[in-house]
Amino acid sequence: NMEEVRTLLSGDVRRGFVLPIRANAILNVKGLHLQPGGMVRQLSLKADGSRQPKSRFTHDLSFSITSKDASINARADMSKHPEMVYGWCLLRLIHYIAALRSRQPGVRIFISKFDYSDAYKRISQSPRSSAASVICFGDVAYICWRMVFGGSPNPAGFSGFSEILTDLANEIAMSDYSPDDYVSPTVRDSHLAIRVTEEQGSIFETAIMPAFEVPTRSNSIRDCFIDDIIDCHLETPGETRNRSGHIVQLAVHVMSRPHAGEDLEPVPRKPLLG
Repeated sequence: NMEEVRTLLSGDVRRGFVLPIRANAILNVKGLHLQPGGMVRQLSLKADGSRQPKSRFTHDLSFSITSKDASINARADMSKHPEMVYGWCLLRLIHYIAALRSRQPGVRIFISKFDYSDAYKRISQSPRSSAASVICFGDVAYICWRMVFGGSPNPAGFSGFSEILTDLANEIAMSDYSPDDYVSPTVRDSHLAIRVTEEQGSIFETAIMPAFEVPTRSNSIRDCFIDDIIDCHLETPGETRNRSGHIVQLAVHVMSRPHAGEDLEPVPRKPLLG
């Protein structure tokens, strides 16, 4: 859908993620590499928990036309980037939930997912990397100022941020933090509301413990999968409504440039959490 591609690229221009130039000027840019683009269809979550279709523009930085190892991704030295561990997020959470259920049978466990909006596009690239991730569409070439979907080093680059954010959220949870001390300005009443999905009076199944010991010294844990931060906690007096809805948002607020408001931002900017 060419019009949909145009809409996505125009949105990136409005938000300052890419710089548009005339396509016939690309030969004047030192070190420029033109890349093919693509469209990924996926599902995203709405505020009520339902799913809706979503399209994402991607860059094929693995594309090579002159030789097998000439692509941008093939030239990246991944040994210089931190190891990525978020691929095990789901298994870590399942093991923790099973251990928590075994330790506290009959007590409800809540889980929330926070999406860091425009994740990659919050992180600026070097001028050299920007010149290596250029898309040409029609008579316009788009130089990407921010990290793009399709670059091999970028998951590791964002992982360094999201894991620190998750560690901070866990540290806040283990402290004596109270929303009475400070509340992130992004918190809304709907974030603190409990959405019950099981039928009232449902019987909790007995937990099946893994073959290894899982620490449950804390009644809550936060983990991350790329740009998604997951909060999992046991229902305890005051925990569900008074603290847990605030912890991740406070960590995001501390580690990111706050949203100044629609009237003050120099270019349109989405809220930090989607």
